[in-house]
Amino acid sequence: MVKLAISKHLPVFVQPATREAESTSSGVKDSQLVNSVYLDSSTLELYHARLAKTPGAVALRLRWYGTGEPRLVYVERKTHRDSWTGEASIKERFSILPDQVPLLLRGEFDADAHEADQRRRAGRPAAAIANERRLVDEVASLIVAKRLVPTVRSQCMRCAFQLAHTNAVRASVDTNLCLISEVQHATPPQPEQPRQKHKQGDAAVSNLNAKERARRAAWYRDPSKSIPQSEITRFPFAVLEIKLALGAQDELPAWVRDLADATALIPCHKFSKFVHGCAVLLPDEIQAAPYWIDDPALVHSIEAAGPAAASLLKHADAPDSPAEVTSCVAASPLDLALALGRRRGRAPRSPR
Repeated sequence: MVKLAISKHLPVFVQPATREAESTSSGVKDSQLVNSVYLDSSTLELYHARLAKTPGAVALRLRWYGTGEPRLVYVERKTHRDSWTGEASIKERFSILPDQVPLLLRGEFDADAHEADQRRRAGRPAAAIANERRLVDEVASLIVAKRLVPTVRSQCMRCAFQLAHTNAVRASVDTNLCLISEVQHATPPQPEQPRQKHKQGDAAVSNLNAKERARRAAWYRDPSKSIPQSEITRFPFAVLEIKLALGAQDELPAWVRDLADATALIPCHKFSKFVHGCAVLLPDEIQAAPYWIDDPALVHSIEAAGPAAASLLKHADAPDSPAEVTSCVAASPLDLALALGRRRGRAPRSPR
């Protein structure tokens, strides 16, 4: 119902990099798989700053589109700005190859070579190249300074809607959303080790080095291995996000307001996949939890992640059915109405 309502006003948009890969004999699917690996420190410093909405708080993630192994990775930085300041939150990104990700995590990424590659591409303005170089340097410095490592991954099927000539109104619907812990599978930053001699000859040394390189290159969980119950949580709702870039004189389209008022949707102000994943999968590491954690509709999915996650639910009462609602409005710049917990009169959860 929600997809149909949006498709009457906006066409489906598929990432160009994966459009060909996602096509089938029956045509291009309306949704594509999206993986996002979020980085954080051992103390979850970025999580707590995002939860507190500290001005300038950042979320840093490695995102790729499509099934199978990643072919291109987008390094994305989201910076929070308070709306009352008149500044909008910012999302910036640059792309790298998958085998360059471990270099970035170890502080060995060659920013000069990356910039030179951008300059060889025809049609890129000098200002855009300079801005990307600034972003690369800032992201690389942040990773090293705070010792950021892969922490939580979100995985979902995304159906995006956008007109080709404008981004004034964009929408996305995420279904089959899973949050996965990547903490035990993170590769900490470390310098390359000198080659060691081996009694069994160069072939054995080469094989040993290959295994070591493979271990260091692992920046997300091996998809061929099963995931322990306590390291994955399945979000029980679809997530609808509406993004607006309207001018000062532009009015909100009537269809957007009608959709926001639909009874099938529950507004959830400032919902974050990264924050939800950290809270549920790393409950012993957090000092505070997001307000929506206590919502009864989420009880079953959180309890399924094990006793540690269930400890977050001291004040929540499970509904008769986990499928009371079919969709959820999350993190919408519309600042829609009330959030899950707040509409039931509960205050946000306080630090423990």
